[in-house]
Amino acid sequence: MRTRGRLVGWHKAAAILGAMAIALGLAAVPAAPASAVSTTFQCIPGAQGLGYSYGNNAKSLLAGTLYLPSTGVKKKLALGTGAIDWKGLSAQLDDDGVRWLFSLKWMESLVLYYDEGYFFGPGKESFARAKEIVIDFNAAYPDQAVKEVWHPWVAAFRTEAIACLARDVSSDSPILDILQSHAEFQATASHYLGNWNQGLEQDVALLAASCVLGRPDWETIANTRAAVNLDASFSPDGSMNEQAPGYFVWAFKRWVVYLDISRQCSNAGLPELDTRLRNALQFLQDSIRPDGNLVPIGDTVAAPPAMSISNAITTLGWTPTRDTAASPSNSIIANYPDGGFLFSRTSTGAGAKEQYTTLRYGPRRYGHGHYDHGSVTWWSKGHPVLIDGGYNGYVTTGMREAFQSPQAHNVLTLPAVPFRTYSSSTLTRSTVTDKGWFYEVSDAQTTAANVMVGGGYQGATRIRGVLTVPAAGIMVAYDRVDRTHLRYMFKAQAAKSVRWWHLDKSFTATVSSRSTVTAVAGTTQVSVVNVAFPEAPLTLGSTTVVKGSMNPIQGWMGNGAGQLYAAPAIGMTSLASRMLSVVVDTTKGTVVTTKLIAVGKGWALSIKVGTATTVVAIAPSGAMSVG
Repeated sequence: MRTRGRLVGWHKAAAILGAMAIALGLAAVPAAPASAVSTTFQCIPGAQGLGYSYGNNAKSLLAGTLYLPSTGVKKKLALGTGAIDWKGLSAQLDDDGVRWLFSLKWMESLVLYYDEGYFFGPGKESFARAKEIVIDFNAAYPDQAVKEVWHPWVAAFRTEAIACLARDVSSDSPILDILQSHAEFQATASHYLGNWNQGLEQDVALLAASCVLGRPDWETIANTRAAVNLDASFSPDGSMNEQAPGYFVWAFKRWVVYLDISRQCSNAGLPELDTRLRNALQFLQDSIRPDGNLVPIGDTVAAPPAMSISNAITTLGWTPTRDTAASPSNSIIANYPDGGFLFSRTSTGAGAKEQYTTLRYGPRRYGHGHYDHGSVTWWSKGHPVLIDGGYNGYVTTGMREAFQSPQAHNVLTLPAVPFRTYSSSTLTRSTVTDKGWFYEVSDAQTTAANVMVGGGYQGATRIRGVLTVPAAGIMVAYDRVDRTHLRYMFKAQAAKSVRWWHLDKSFTATVSSRSTVTAVAGTTQVSVVNVAFPEAPLTLGSTTVVKGSMNPIQGWMGNGAGQLYAAPAIGMTSLASRMLSVVVDTTKGTVVTTKLIAVGKGWALSIKVGTATTVVAIAPSGAMSVG
């Protein structure tokens, strides 16, 4: 059971970045005279999507110094203490710096200084300077056709900054008229940017303006747009539709701001937003590996989340909890069917013994996701065993496409068959016991008329069963290829499959036999075994290791922009329709052997690790369990 709580001020929730959203164009309402402030809410200076504060506190701004980002560095500019040379300042900046300049977010620290209780002396001076800046800007750029100034996203940030200022001005202040013109701009349907973070920023801005000026018509527009945007950001179960945990904070923080403006202004808001964000916070918690880093899935860097769980709890007044009563042996199983994320972990806490796995399935690739359905990652005993290939930024060298591709993940591929980029998959079975976790994923699809069209490789359906035995440090993957619905022209090309297993860059991997790759990092050994069924014995060279290849691109690990490392990728080639892979996490020098024995219509797979033996039962249906 998750607890509910009251959000604290907007000023605590509005520190980082924006989220994705979907457009719903609505006509602007007729203009009305600006009125006095109707209510108050909290706000604070900050990047809000354009960067950080860059040292723009009230003291430096009052002294005439401004810091803005340009060409990747913090640039010191002469703002002055009187009229502002906007064109002169913008000429010194790159595109990011210009956007940041015209957002006016940097001047909110002047308002904050006043809000903190310094109503006289320096506080009064800073508040007066904030008003001067807004009025000076409005006089310099009344023409909304100036694109770099009146880009709807930039104008949205500026609207937020002006709304913060307008809370405390007198009813006859020109600031109210300036805010009204900005809000009318945001309410105009043709200015709405739609289904991503920029559209949501406009919703936040318009809601803030409606709060200050008492305009329920603008509130309605913002809420109507945002209701659609919410479904584009987070699924009802809390999973992020960007398909990359690393983009969680970007979306989450902006929705928290939207929620808190609604609460503090006593607006109707979005009925589902509170619950959706609580579920999303739980998703964030489940996406964190035992080492405290986000698990690299999609365009995600293995790093601590920009917003810690503890800070989120403090900010939101919520506590992410999970009822594990139905999970045997205290395993924590977190399934997010809307987004297609399945997280499994032991409950021993962060440390040497904890096991953590992920499995991807679900809707087609979107946003920052990859073609990774059926892919698993595995963290064991304090280190990564199986990894996602990651990404190294939004480069145009072919590496981005390679990192998104199926072969950059721990999946079965048909390398000679074109992949359907619109393919989806389904979690078909799930069994958790005190001995192991078993899941099965299929990419078989049907049309709207319920006609089977097969899987992602031109109709060839991939079925993967994965059994993890945490206590033994063993993972078994049972892959099958059903070519019943394969398009006839690809029959020959679809004969060969390759299963890829990706290891961390710290491992040195060698082919130690026709069936086995042994990888070592320090005292850790990972053995990956290619187990053949009797009808398809292994051939020489069917098990290989690729590292740092550029033609074709394979054997790489990315951990963010510019961070590209050669890392072992194990390829297992087969002409069979069913294949077994065994991955064992053990200590250096341990002997690992396997033996497959027919038992009735099923099989028994014996896995010996040192002196310990684990037997996996494989049913005719494909279900696996620990014997």
